[in-house]
Amino acid sequence: MVSSAVNRELSRLSLTFSSPSDLATFLVLLWLMRRDDLRKQKESRFYLDYSDGSGKVRT
Repeated sequence: MVSSAVNRELSRLSLTFSSPSDLATFLVLLWLMRRDDLRKQKESRFYLDYSDGSGKVRT
């Protein structure tokens, strides 16, 4: 089962969860942080060469 494999990995990393909902909360937060990081990377890549610092794309 996937969750038991995940729990084994996490316990190996000394992270313990008292209930499955704690694990689910942790994974959701991890996913949200990752998604936010990816969004910021896309924005910074887009504005890297095409922005004058005002947030508007130079034409």
